[in-house]
Order: sequence, then structure tokens, then C-alpha cells
Amino acid sequence: MSAAATIINNCDHLLYLGAQDQRTAEFIGCRAYRTPEAILCKPADKAYLLTSGEKAQLVDKVKLYSTLEP
Repeated sequence: MSAAATIINNCDHLLYLGAQDQRTAEFIGCRAYRTPEAILCKPADKAYLLTSGEKAQLVDKVKLYSTLEP
């Protein structure tokens, strides 16, 4: 087992913000019960939250403080 796999296997939470990497999309898609294409085409303002023992959730990204209205 690689060091990266060991680290991921010991995480209770994994937040996928997005990327254009096919291998990562397959990894996240397998855990979120989505196709890699659906993972790669997710809206830019959404993220996948994977929590140990729970179904994956498509969640809203938090806006940067500089873009929030006063």
C-alpha cells in the first residue's frame, strides 16, 4: 500500500473541491456513486464531502470573505 493510500484510508472526511484529473474523478465517483464524467462536470460553486460511514454529499463551497456582502 502506498503512503498516499494510507493517509486517505485514515481520514474521516475528504473534501473534493474539483480537478480535471481522470484518475481522481474515478476515485471520488466510486465513493460518491457518480460517474467520473459527473464528477468532472460538477458546478464550480459545489464540492463533494465524503464522510466516513455516510453517503457522499454535494455541498456548497464557502465564499471567500472578500466576496461576501457587508
